[in-house]
Amino acid sequence: MRSILLKAGALALCALLAGGTLTACGSSDGSEPAAQTTVDYMHDYEKSGDVSVSTGKTHTFLSAEVTDTVIVTGSQVKDTSPILTAVKDLRTYITTFTDITLETKGDFLLEGEDPSAVTEILIGETDREESALVAETLRINDYAIQVVNNKLVVLGGCEEKTAEAVYKLIELYFSAARTDLVLECGYRYQYRYDYDLSDLTLNGKSVLDYTIVYGSDFEGVATYLQTALADAMGYEIPVAKASSAGETAELEILVGVSDRETSVTAAAGAYQVGMDGNKLVFAGDDSTVLLGVRAFTEQYITGGSDVSKVEASLSLTGAPTYDNALKLLSLNVTQSGYGENAVVNRYPRLYSLIAEQAPDVLCLQEVSCTTWLSCINEGIGDTPALTDTYQFVGTGRNGEAPKGYEAFLEGAYNAILFNKTKYKLEDSGTFWLSETPETASVGWDGRTFSICTWAKLTEISSGEQFVVMNTQLDTYGRSAAGNGASLICEKAAEFGLPVILAGDFGVGSSGKPYKNVVGDNFADTLKVAETVVSSGATQNGYGTAEVTTATSHVFVTRGLCGVKSYELLTDLIDGGYVSSHWAIVTEIKY
Repeated sequence: MRSILLKAGALALCALLAGGTLTACGSSDGSEPAAQTTVDYMHDYEKSGDVSVSTGKTHTFLSAEVTDTVIVTGSQVKDTSPILTAVKDLRTYITTFTDITLETKGDFLLEGEDPSAVTEILIGETDREESALVAETLRINDYAIQVVNNKLVVLGGCEEKTAEAVYKLIELYFSAARTDLVLECGYRYQYRYDYDLSDLTLNGKSVLDYTIVYGSDFEGVATYLQTALADAMGYEIPVAKASSAGETAELEILVGVSDRETSVTAAAGAYQVGMDGNKLVFAGDDSTVLLGVRAFTEQYITGGSDVSKVEASLSLTGAPTYDNALKLLSLNVTQSGYGENAVVNRYPRLYSLIAEQAPDVLCLQEVSCTTWLSCINEGIGDTPALTDTYQFVGTGRNGEAPKGYEAFLEGAYNAILFNKTKYKLEDSGTFWLSETPETASVGWDGRTFSICTWAKLTEISSGEQFVVMNTQLDTYGRSAAGNGASLICEKAAEFGLPVILAGDFGVGSSGKPYKNVVGDNFADTLKVAETVVSSGATQNGYGTAEVTTATSHVFVTRGLCGVKSYELLTDLIDGGYVSSHWAIVTEIKY
C-alpha cells in the first residue's frame, strides 16, 4: 500500500505529556486516539521495508566532545507551528542537562554545502533524504524517532505529531542522570495509531489510487470527504478542481462535477451516490451533495469494517428533510450618521422595521457600545427596547469597556438577538479574527479589531438546535478578510449543527472572503432560496452610495439547512433610512 503523507520548566513539560494534552491530528473532536501501539526497536531491530537496519554501531549526537550537532527544521514551517515551540523546549532541555547550546537552522543549503558531512537532528518534514525515508513509513497520526546515517530524524505524519515526537525524545533521553545522546545506528522508536480502516476498495481498486475531483462551489464538500478518509485510514487522498484536474482520468471520485459525463444523476432537491465504471460519483445540488457524502461516509468509512468494499452496484439516494424554520433579519446598522441619520432618529425606524417583519433572529453589525446599545437595551422616547422581546448576545470588538472616542471606533458589537419566548440560549461566545482568536487582537495585515459572535440556540417547542454566527470583516488588509472568513468556517465546522452565518463581508461574490465561505460547506441564501423576492446592492449610503454589488450576505450550511425565501428590504421607513445599508430577510429551514 503506498503511503501519502499529510502535508499540511523541564519537569513541567514531562507533566504536560503525562497529562495527555497533545491530541491526534486526525481526531476532529480533540479526543485521545482510540488505541495506539508504541514499539521501541533500540535493542532488537529488524529490517522492515525501506527502513535502515541496526548495525550494532553507535552514533554520538551529543557529548562533551561532540557539540556541533545542528537542529534542522523544514523551511516551510510557519511561525505559529507547534514544531517551533517543541524545538525551543528541546534546546532548553539540552542546555539544561548538557550545557550545550545547539544551533537551529532551516533546511536550505548554501552553495557547496554538503549535508551528509554534518551531524543533524532533523525535526519535521525537511528536504533531507533521511526525512523522506522515515516519512514513507508514517501515516497522519504516527510519529517516529529514528537514526538514519548521521541524522536523528524526529518526524510525525502532521505537525502536531512531530511536536509530540520531540517531547517523547525529551522524555526518553534528557534527565539529570544523562548528559549525552548516543544511539545505535538504525535505532527507531515508533508510535503507531490504530486506524479504523486499513483500506477502502471501489469496485476492486484501492481508494488510495483515486483523485477527488470537485466542481465549482464544492471544494468544501470534497475536503470533508478527504478529511473523513484521512481520519479513518491515515492517508490523504489528493483533491483537485475539475477545471485544473486535466482530462478525465480512469480513477476519479466526482463531487458535484458538471463537466464530466456520468450516468449517475440526481433529481432536483435530492442526492445520489453510485459507481459509474471505476468512478465514484456524488451527484446533487448545492444543498444535497454534502448529504450524499455524509451518507457514504457513515456507511463505508466511519461505519465500515477493517476493509470496506464498495461494489459496482452501489446506489445511495435521498433528499434533505427539514422540520423547523425561522425568519432571520441581518443588517449593518452603521455607527455613523448625523441629523436625520443620527442613531437616535434611526432607532425608531429600526424598531418599526422589526415590528413589521417579526423576525425570530436578528444579526446586527456595528452596534456601538454607546448610543445603539443604549437604545436596544433601554429604548428611546416612545420607542420600546428591543430587549423587551429579544435576548441580546454579544461582546464589544475591542474586548474591553472602551471610553471616549475609542468607544465609537472600537467598541462595536456584532450583536445576535433572538426571540426569547421561542428559543433558549445554550451557549455563546465571541472570537477575534486573528492569529490569536481567544484574545482581543487585530489579525494578519488588518487595521481594526474584527470579531465573530455566535449563539447556540434550542427551539423550545421542538428541542432542535442550531447555531447563529454574526461578523463584520476587516476590509483594509490584503489578507485579513480572507483569513478571517476561513477562521469562521473552521469554528463553524466544530459545532456539528446547522449553522447560519450572517454579516457584512465588505465584498461581493467575486471576493476571496466570499469564495472562502462558499468553498467550505456554506451556501449563499440568495443563490439557493426557493423564492427570491428582491436582491441587489446591500449598501445605500443614505441615498448616495454607488455600490452595485451585495457586500452583506447570509449563508447556511449545505445539507443541513434549506432556504425558503430571500428578500432585500429597500423601502424607507417613516420617510427615512434605517441605516446606510439595506436589511436582508431570509426564511431558513433546518
